[in-house]
Amino acid sequence: MIGFIPVRLSETGAKPPWIEETVTQLLSKHGAMFRCTRPYAKGQPLELERLDTRQRAIARVVWQRKETCGLHEIGVEILNSVSFWNQG
Repeated sequence: MIGFIPVRLSETGAKPPWIEETVTQLLSKHGAMFRCTRPYAKGQPLELERLDTRQRAIARVVWQRKETCGLHEIGVEILNSVSFWNQG
C-alpha cells in the first residue's frame, strides 16, 4: 500500500543521536519503506515517530539499498505496535 506519512527516524543508542525526517514510500501492516539520506545497517533498531499523530514505535531495519541519486531506501519492521499505521 502506498502512503505518504511524514515520520522522524531516530537511531536508538547513537551518540550523538541521529535524527532524520522523511515520508513513507510504501506501507504494510507491520512495516514501511523510506528514502533517507544515510544508510542504515540490516538489523539496526530505529525509533519512528509519526509527525501527523506523534505516535511512536520501535522498528528494525530489514533491508537497505543505495539509490543512484545518492539517497538510500530502507525497509523496516515495526516491533512494538500492530496498528502504528492504523491499517487494522
